[in-house]
Amino acid sequence: MGKCPADAERSGGNPARSKPDKTVRNQCATTIIDGACTSVLNRAIHSLWLIMEALNQLWLPVDKSWRLNERHYGALQGMNKDEATQQIGQKIVYHWRRSYRGISPPLPDAPASLHREARYRHVSLTDLPGGESLEMTQRRLLPYWHHVIVLRVASGETMLLVSHANTLRALTMFIEQIDENKVPDLHVLTGIPVLYEMNEKRAITARYSLE
Repeated sequence: MGKCPADAERSGGNPARSKPDKTVRNQCATTIIDGACTSVLNRAIHSLWLIMEALNQLWLPVDKSWRLNERHYGALQGMNKDEATQQIGQKIVYHWRRSYRGISPPLPDAPASLHREARYRHVSLTDLPGGESLEMTQRRLLPYWHHVIVLRVASGETMLLVSHANTLRALTMFIEQIDENKVPDLHVLTGIPVLYEMNEKRAITARYSLE
């Protein structure tokens, strides 16, 4: 995500979506990254390493934050979709998984269990989740978005963010001003880079994707 050049600004509420033509591919491929951020979960960290290696930028400084972690599914944590559907029912599981406000029963002991891990000891126990809706995931990640990513982009840097499906769904919903009723159909494709541009007023003005 980088600062938007003046001639790339567009009017309207949502960022413009561009098809992956040669110009877009070149823009994504030649974007110079100034810094990277990811969650404190191993799979996201490993994914970031692979990307940075491919970009020949393993030396880049990386900021890791629990706020970029995957959504905590509460009672569904550790269950796959088919298993949960068989035990609970398709409609209920779909609502919990895909809607903005749906949430499965929380795990009361999960925050204390997380807090015993070294990577979460600096986090207030009351902030650690026992289960989250997409709305709660969004509320958790937005402070990092506003106070870290947006500030660095506003200073002229281009940031690489590598995170998880639901975290990115929640962030995409916020960035692109997607109505909550359309969230169940919002999908984030794995491994497909998306480049957002931001103007001097910290507004998203363009979106490029290789999907």
